[in-house]
Amino acid sequence: MANKIDPTELFLAVNESMFGMTDTGFCTACGDQQFEVEPDARRYECDSCGEKRVYGATELMMMGYPMNDPNQDPDTATWNIIDKAKDLTSF
Repeated sequence: MANKIDPTELFLAVNESMFGMTDTGFCTACGDQQFEVEPDARRYECDSCGEKRVYGATELMMMGYPMNDPNQDPDTATWNIIDKAKDLTSF
């Protein structure tokens, strides 16, 4: 199963959020793009599918989305990324 969110669209949404006037989020369940979503939003309800899996574009990017496993919960993936970073920085 491929990621439902196009990485290019995610990057453009993050760029627009930082330098423009639009805040966009994406549903990790259905891939729908949602507008007027705070950049740090987590688990908002999707207007399309009803799942509470809408994340702000900036939040998704910071959490490492897209992940290798599109079925993985983004919150869990965040901790996996943090653990890997700790391994790289421990001496």
